Amino acid sequence: MVNSFAQIYLNRDEQMKGENQPKDYNKEKIYLGTTYLLEESALLTCLAKQGWSVLVYPGSIKTFEEISEGLHPEVPLPLKQMVWVSLRLKKWNAKSKEE
Repeated sequence: MVNSFAQIYLNRDEQMKGENQPKDYNKEKIYLGTTYLLEESALLTCLAKQGWSVLVYPGSIKTFEEISEGLHPEVPLPLKQMVWVSLRLKKWNAKSKEE
């Protein structure tokens, strides 16, 4: 699950290609993505243990949505019990209001 998340999360960054890409770029991306997911999971588990059972997040992280839906039974129980609310935000500007 962690490696799968890291790969999906990091594939969003396809703009850094070609000659500008450092030699160990992919290894670093995977490490950072994996570390991010592990840290977020640990933090959310601690919050759930302290009674914070609902998380409202500005955007979405598919892995945490899947955990909330019960698709990853191997995660810690407090994390499985959390309710994940993803906010889908739209950009707004003054021009669109005037039209």
